[in-house]
Amino acid sequence: MSKVPYSSAIGSLMYAMVCTRPDIAHVVGDVSRFMSDPGKEHWQSVKWILWYLRGTMGTIFCYSGSDTTLRGYVDLDMVGDVDSRRSTTGYIYTVGGTAVSWISQLQKLVALSTMEAEYVVATEVSKEMIWLQQLLKELGHKQEECKMHSDSQSVIHLAKNSAFHSKTKHIQLRYHFIRTALEEDKLKLEKIHTSQNPADMMTKVVTRDKLKLCSALMQTVKTRVGKYELGRTLGEGAFSKVRVARNMDTGERVAIKVHDKQRVLQNKMIERIKREISTMQLIKHPNVVQLHEVMASKTKIYIVLEFVTGGELLDKINDLGRLKEDEARRYFQQLINAVDYCHSRGVYHRDLKPENLLLDTFGDLKVSDFGFSALSRDTRKDGLLHTTCGTPNYVAPEVISGKGYDGTTADLWSCGVILFVLMAGYFPFDESNIIALYRKINKAEFKIPKQLSPGAKNIISRILDPNPRTRITMADILKDEWFRKGYKPPKFPKEDVIMYDIHDIFSDSEEYLVMEKKETQVVLRNAFELISMSQGLDLGTLFEKPMGIVKREKRFISKKSCIEILSKIEEAVTPLGFNVEKQNHKMKLKSVKAGRKGNLAIATEVVEVAPLLVMVNFRKDAGDTLEFQE
Repeated sequence: MSKVPYSSAIGSLMYAMVCTRPDIAHVVGDVSRFMSDPGKEHWQSVKWILWYLRGTMGTIFCYSGSDTTLRGYVDLDMVGDVDSRRSTTGYIYTVGGTAVSWISQLQKLVALSTMEAEYVVATEVSKEMIWLQQLLKELGHKQEECKMHSDSQSVIHLAKNSAFHSKTKHIQLRYHFIRTALEEDKLKLEKIHTSQNPADMMTKVVTRDKLKLCSALMQTVKTRVGKYELGRTLGEGAFSKVRVARNMDTGERVAIKVHDKQRVLQNKMIERIKREISTMQLIKHPNVVQLHEVMASKTKIYIVLEFVTGGELLDKINDLGRLKEDEARRYFQQLINAVDYCHSRGVYHRDLKPENLLLDTFGDLKVSDFGFSALSRDTRKDGLLHTTCGTPNYVAPEVISGKGYDGTTADLWSCGVILFVLMAGYFPFDESNIIALYRKINKAEFKIPKQLSPGAKNIISRILDPNPRTRITMADILKDEWFRKGYKPPKFPKEDVIMYDIHDIFSDSEEYLVMEKKETQVVLRNAFELISMSQGLDLGTLFEKPMGIVKREKRFISKKSCIEILSKIEEAVTPLGFNVEKQNHKMKLKSVKAGRKGNLAIATEVVEVAPLLVMVNFRKDAGDTLEFQE
């Protein structure tokens, strides 16, 4: 840098600012004033800008042909230049949420008041809007309504009403152009809160959080993998993340399980992922979450799954306490249908529990998460499985013993525990001490609630038999009188089964890899996007039978700014023993102390509904649902 002329460095920064970086417009304007005699502090400022650019190289612009809505934001900092007494003005115009025109400069005149300065800049900016409006019209994108946003209520009133007083009567006639534009409906001038105005960063120094907020209001980067556009995170585990996605060809929503290849290799998870994919390829059943596709990039593995909107069965149990017998029986029938089919295909789930049982829009059950599954070929010479896995409260006695077990009878035991939980609202075996818990499971020490019918009591007691040899079989359950009541056999969809070569996803060959593309999208969500975030108002299921809202998410509306809300949340949860990680308008809360199901993790997102209204969304990522509700 010592041999680079200061003016050349400023010229390069200006080039970057004009082309793609409105976020550095104000600071580049400041450092450019010292080109005649730069000092060490000016050079240091230039270096800081370069470091910032290096750290934000992922910031890109991407324009969508489907959304060409024109929006404008204007701001002013009174007497921004102390020497000349001129104000700093700035504006940003976006098309489809992405910046297309911006400027940060000193006002040409010396205004006598803040109102005069802001009124003049509003007129200058309105000319740019009309020019952009005509340009879009010539390109075939007519604008029905062009909105310009200002954080000055007095300027908006003055522009809409021809009121003159001592502070405005001397304003030159040419600066009243905005009144004509408003009267002819060429644009609309609306109020935006200062904390939400992205043009703020064009006129003054802002905090890091405010800078991130301003940038986020204009654009955010979304990832497109193959034909899928990735959306918000639905859940996060130790080794993977599940995100909702949209098939760009069909519009269908799917869930994509994303694995990081490096973490998979480091934790020796390759065989587990291969087994999960192999298993799901074999299962095509209406009560099992369907595998659509498997893809891989150089760094990620993508498992594309059916998107199930009704939440976990566990959420319904937590909400209602226990289910009515007919409803519990219907879920149990669908569970047995799915598990029996899996067994017929040589697949053993080995981790059946309400958390892995999802509900679709019609209230039908879907078995998910085959990460611990085993195939019949995984048995040893004795014909038994020997890997101890599963969730303690649902594990069969023979699995605990470590002497080998039949996957069929072990899964059936878990089904019996699930039926008990559905009808009683609590575990048949539950102890804080793991040794005491296993002792109860081995002896099948539990009490059946008195309110259950004789048929329900009989089938539960026959399933929860600690001896796998005398335990009731699937065939006998399907013939049971209590089970058969209201029974509806599954209807299998006619679909072609596509088999994927699971070795390809770990290949480095370009032939098998999909491209990851980053696209910028509008963060200010419209009504349809906000409604679709609620499982109770899912627009994708508008003409289907509705389900109750699940309890893994909590939301509320506030008129406070995003920064203020995030700050208040951090203040509230820190004394409760949570670590806080912040990124833009999102926050990750993780409890220091482990609960019944590990550390509680809560994802928090603040979404702007309107300029003065935000929605705060809390989602449980990990841990116990009951602890999350508390």
